[in-house]
Amino acid sequence: MADRHPRIAVYPGSFDPITLGHVDIVERAARLFDEVVVAIGRHPTKHGYFDVDARCDLVARSITHVPNATVSAFTGLVIDFCRERGARVLVRGLRATADFEPEFQMGLANRDLAPEIETVFLIPPASHIHVSSSLVREIASLGGAFERYVSPAVAPAHGAFVRVRACMASASLRSRPRWSAGAATSTCCRSSRPPKPGCRSTRPRSISIPRDSRPASRSTTRAIGRSSRAAAPF
Repeated sequence: MADRHPRIAVYPGSFDPITLGHVDIVERAARLFDEVVVAIGRHPTKHGYFDVDARCDLVARSITHVPNATVSAFTGLVIDFCRERGARVLVRGLRATADFEPEFQMGLANRDLAPEIETVFLIPPASHIHVSSSLVREIASLGGAFERYVSPAVAPAHGAFVRVRACMASASLRSRPRWSAGAATSTCCRSSRPPKPGCRSTRPRSISIPRDSRPASRSTTRAIGRSSRAAAPF
């Protein structure tokens, strides 16, 4: 009897940050497939509150208890990433009816471009169906207790989230700060230049993930996709 090919599924998203709703989808997908790859796309024009490297770290910390789940960043079309990883299934979560139309349209587009790749929708439990990354960011920016919606791996970023509150008070929504996992230098809400000496304005610092505190799980990878084509929505 020939060996069965492993069933690999890709769960794409921004995960900015990853929530308990996302973790639930990963756990359930891991029971259905041999391997689940949480895929975070690098978009050339869209920037999140956490940069892609920081999001990969937070996802990796949040799914260490799922042995057949990994996280990877990619560039380009998600269907090309699926082909590169040998995945035949795209996993998506549906929280409410408002999610259905855009997901339905994207599913049809992916089927047209890659008929061999199926899209599977999973519905989160009632306790998480209202939870989203944007909800977590807003609660945290207003000083609320957002910890109940994220894994303990994300909660330590509370201090960085709270700094959004002061920044949003002086910056428009179109100039939201971008937090980076790189050097922890302070930058102005409206500029990427370092602050002037003696400046007392409230400015967010970048989030730095200590390397020695990252999970050592062998199941966690952070491969960067090789495609250089423009990214499609995911």
